[in-house]
Amino acid sequence: MRVCRNFASLVLRKVRAVTALALNVSIKGKIMGMVLVLIISFGLWTTLQIRHIVGDSMSKELGNKAISIARDLAARSEELVLINNTYALHSLLMDTLENNPDLLYAFIINQNGRVIAHTFQEGFPLQLLEVNQVLEPDTARLQLLSTEEGIIRDVAAPIAHGYGGVVRIGITEKSVYRVMDQVSESVITIVFFLGALGVGLSYLLTFLMTRPIANLVSATEDVTRGNLERKARVYWDDEIGRLAKRFNEMTGNLSRARGIRDKLLKKVISAQEDERRRISRELHDEIGQALTAMAVQLKVLEKEFACSTTAVTRIEAIRSLTEETIEELRRLSAQLRPASLDDLGLITALKDFVRKFGAHFNLEVDLYTRGFENLELADAVKIAVYRIIQEALTNVARHAQANNVSVIVEYRDGYITAIVEDDGVGFRADSEEDLPTERLGILGMKERCHLFGGSLTIESSSQGTCVYARIPVDGGDSSGGTGGNG
Repeated sequence: MRVCRNFASLVLRKVRAVTALALNVSIKGKIMGMVLVLIISFGLWTTLQIRHIVGDSMSKELGNKAISIARDLAARSEELVLINNTYALHSLLMDTLENNPDLLYAFIINQNGRVIAHTFQEGFPLQLLEVNQVLEPDTARLQLLSTEEGIIRDVAAPIAHGYGGVVRIGITEKSVYRVMDQVSESVITIVFFLGALGVGLSYLLTFLMTRPIANLVSATEDVTRGNLERKARVYWDDEIGRLAKRFNEMTGNLSRARGIRDKLLKKVISAQEDERRRISRELHDEIGQALTAMAVQLKVLEKEFACSTTAVTRIEAIRSLTEETIEELRRLSAQLRPASLDDLGLITALKDFVRKFGAHFNLEVDLYTRGFENLELADAVKIAVYRIIQEALTNVARHAQANNVSVIVEYRDGYITAIVEDDGVGFRADSEEDLPTERLGILGMKERCHLFGGSLTIESSSQGTCVYARIPVDGGDSSGGTGGNG
């Protein structure tokens, strides 16, 4: 019982697997498969039905033919039997055998039950005498015999109302089989050509049906990759055509919404940079100067209270803390808005930032730049590239646990390429949903690239992480004016 249940469970799993495989086939494949199954099924059913009908008809005709031959032989041999002309009887039987290809044998039995003529070359088989007997003197009797040659129709026809003996013939069904095979071949040929025509028509039909679907799928894939300008082609005004129209309306709305969002985001980023610049200047000019003045005053106090060791020690501690605060304030001011980015350009600002970053976090950071000689960059592009590299390095310091970092910044063919690669522990970067909350800076980098028509790719593994950003140089024209060199 358990074996039966296991076998049934195995069969059920196989059926489910085959069903799932069939359902995962494309629509074109499903339609073509159904058409082929229908054509093959119809061809087999038609062939079997025609063979059955033709076989029955031919079998009846063959039986009537056998009875007719037997009666004809009985009539023609009546006089020869009465005069006992065995030679003429044998000749008559051989002529009949030669003129009827389906005739297997023929023999004549006299009224005493003795075989007086037959067509067997290797002796007469005595067992044939008893298999078929005439029951009525004026009626031929048909008997079916199963032999090595197949089914044989054995007919016994009386001679001279039975007084002259009996004529026996045996006729095979080879002609029936030949006709059935010929008919089957003809039907299969017709079904094959009709099937080929049906497959061709079904392919044309599926092509016309699935082409709009394939176009719609291609459009959705482009939209998934962020190309909201892609429109699905409307082939006909059917259900799929109406779906394509609604899809185009949806992408149009999304494109307009994204345009508004991008404009707002550019304004937010621009306002954020302006605010950073203002705060950086205030930190540097006002609070920095105040702390510097405090340090100077502490130096003066240190000289005035030189006689008091305790006071000098405290003043030195306060002055040292003040100087550390000034350095930290300068570092924060540079992170908010480095003055070198506006005054000396992108590459100089990056070199200064990388040098200070490596020293502050005790990391080996290599910077390689190429292609920025005499290159004028828009302020928005400079800020975007700088912020992306800054955020990437900040993530390395916070999460990567790396020892070495490589930064490559290159201009080629109208694009700036920035690559930040570390040898840290890595993280999952399959999708934005996989990013932990503390790494949302990556989303900010992606947004900056997107605003300029660029792209950002992150590859991460246990061997480290690589951030690859690509931004077109002319992508920042709409966000701000040009100014400063690279």
